[in-house]
Amino acid sequence: RGACAHALVRCSSQTGAVSTPADPAAARLAEALAAPAASTRQQAALTAGTHPRDSYVAVLVAQCAVDTDLTVRETLTWALLRQD
Repeated sequence: RGACAHALVRCSSQTGAVSTPADPAAARLAEALAAPAASTRQQAALTAGTHPRDSYVAVLVAQCAVDTDLTVRETLTWALLRQD
């Protein structure tokens, strides 16, 4: 994964710098979605869909673009649909 493609979404295309989301809950979601285990990433996506927050949207979209596990991507898509 490149620095800009990582789940910690906000990236300056000129510098490649990545910053964490401002909301602590979104930062925890991004950290969980960066886990090597697909089951951990899927659980994080399930939690994000069950307890939606506006700040999760960018993190979920970024992870959808890079996650290699089909089941996790499906759960991420579901979680995005559940966001307000």
